[in-house]
Amino acid sequence: MYKVLIADDEWMIREGVKNLIPWEHYGFEVASLACNGKDALEKYKHDKPDLVIADIRMPQMDGLSLLKEIRTENEAVPFLLLSGHADFHYAQEAIGHGVDGYLLKPLEEDELIEHLQIVFHKLEQRKQAHVLRQQSVRIEQERLLLNLLAGKPLPTSVDFSRLGLAASRYQIFLVHAGERDALEHLAEQIPHTAVPFAKGGDAGLLICHLQEGLTKSELQQWASHLLAPMRHGALGKCVRKLSAIQVSYTAAKKLLSLAFYADKGSVISELPTVLQDGQLAKKPLSFYEERIYLALHIGEKEPAKQAVSDFLADVAARRMKEASLKAKASELALNVIQRLIASHVLAKEWAQKGYRFTAQLQEAEDFLQLRHVLRCLCDELAANTNVRSNDTAVKKMIDMIDSRYDENLRLETISAVLNYNSAYLGKRFKQETGDYFNTYLDKVRIHKSKELLRAGCKVYEAAEKVGYPNVDYFHRKFKKYTGMSPSAFRKKD
Repeated sequence: MYKVLIADDEWMIREGVKNLIPWEHYGFEVASLACNGKDALEKYKHDKPDLVIADIRMPQMDGLSLLKEIRTENEAVPFLLLSGHADFHYAQEAIGHGVDGYLLKPLEEDELIEHLQIVFHKLEQRKQAHVLRQQSVRIEQERLLLNLLAGKPLPTSVDFSRLGLAASRYQIFLVHAGERDALEHLAEQIPHTAVPFAKGGDAGLLICHLQEGLTKSELQQWASHLLAPMRHGALGKCVRKLSAIQVSYTAAKKLLSLAFYADKGSVISELPTVLQDGQLAKKPLSFYEERIYLALHIGEKEPAKQAVSDFLADVAARRMKEASLKAKASELALNVIQRLIASHVLAKEWAQKGYRFTAQLQEAEDFLQLRHVLRCLCDELAANTNVRSNDTAVKKMIDMIDSRYDENLRLETISAVLNYNSAYLGKRFKQETGDYFNTYLDKVRIHKSKELLRAGCKVYEAAEKVGYPNVDYFHRKFKKYTGMSPSAFRKKD
């Protein structure tokens, strides 16, 4: 709807014009009424109407004076004059100042409607022309920007004022391409020139800062109602020359690639906190899977959750991309579940339940949410394993050896899972079993290998099945604890 200001010193006339026709039917609404020319000028400046209808003869400022004052500010706003006299002199002077219509009182409904239709058509044409000009400028702005981002030089003939690109500083704000619609709306809200653009898989704004600039907190405030649907936004560094805008774009793109590690809906202008001062552990990621599995295998959920935190700290230090991180976390979760099922401490139906958690991992919108899902998985697995959590540490170690003697068990790894010093735990193990950890493990393996040899297994098969990949080493261990070689034992039995 186009806004209308009606000015007349007679109340009856003002209200009569206001209620003469259904304005909305013709694309207008009466926004304000004024009782004289001075009042009308103040309301014009405040309300910015699209059409002014004013009486020629009013106190303090007449209609012609009002028309002249308004024309000094806006030559384009349509203006209709009312008069109780068919005065050719008034009409001539009004036409000279660009009046759009001259109406006689008492005002006829048909005459007003006819003038409104003409004005409406003019306003619509003007609006369309303005839209076309804006579109043309936007196309030029984006073409120029994309050329600069591609490394091309800034043309010397660029008219910064015409393109709305005159500024003290320039900066790039990036989001993912799927959020461009929200970005277009944001560009209209920011009180600075903001040029939307798309490049590759990203959408962005070129923000042209005025002298006072636009701070990160101000941008966050302007974007707050839009960043709910947008996952993240990244703000590159400011540059003083448009020709250097590629520097800001590169910085913003790097930050956006790490946005998963930041809080949802935030404007990122520096490395997310979780990535700052990260120490790379330099351990294979399978190391964390082993720790989580070992902890849950003996009913210890807190060490498992700590291993999850250590795993995520490591991948953060590696600055792993979102897709790779989610894939690795899903793989870790499923592997742990499968190993717990294989060692008979977790029910088989968890083979399917595990996919519910991997779906949640894939849907995680930020790093903290992904960590929460993994920690919740540890809680649920610990609650559903058939391991008694009140068993002593040594009892848990013995159970682990008895069920997993074929794996690469190490005292240091188990101690870390149980949150004990390895020297202290080794001493306790010796006190309660009479053997050192490695000796006890060897004895269990040799005992199991004897059962396999009696069952007809070949020597190298028995060695592999009890955790000795090197057959010669198995020979030495077997002879140490039995007094004979595996081959002799096999023939004997």
